[in-house]
Amino acid sequence: MTLGDGNEDTGEKLALAALDEIFTGRLKKKHAYEYARVTELLLNHVGRPIANRESNEIEMAWTYALPNEAFGRWNPVLANCGLSTLAALWSAGNFSFPWGNGQEKAEWPVLTVVHAPEQSAILAELATITRKSLSTLPDSQFADEVDHATECRDELWRGLKRLRGWMNQGLAMEEADGLGWLQRNNAVILLMDGDQ
Repeated sequence: MTLGDGNEDTGEKLALAALDEIFTGRLKKKHAYEYARVTELLLNHVGRPIANRESNEIEMAWTYALPNEAFGRWNPVLANCGLSTLAALWSAGNFSFPWGNGQEKAEWPVLTVVHAPEQSAILAELATITRKSLSTLPDSQFADEVDHATECRDELWRGLKRLRGWMNQGLAMEEADGLGWLQRNNAVILLMDGDQ
């Protein structure tokens, strides 16, 4: 429906055309957005989606009140919290499938791959953060209107806890029974979507 601007039939046709171009290797630069949209379908086929549906998203509603225009909005706050690895990767858009080598990418959705060593570094950084430590940062870093700073902190804290779970899942032992995952130290692919 996203590809079809709300029209399911149009969206299905565009998705099937994009998949056909990917599978046949006949990529077209003007279809970068369509390829990015169907990549999630492909990842769900070859990788293992986050199992718990209630914990597979980070909602960013209040954090759009953050007083910055950074892509991904959290980046400056993450850096100020001492989460430099996460800040460098958050909304990085470093997953360039199907192009390879970052030749092309769509603006939305943003796909970021987090490899096992980065997951370990992020977990080490997150171990130092508590909801209380977020309260030590000035309200002005969280919201243009300081009345919303608490909500922004709470939303960020919920997101960081969820990210911690995802990073732990990527590093955990599991059966290597899928096409695109290993027994341990799997990459985690984050999809940031502005289509709300």
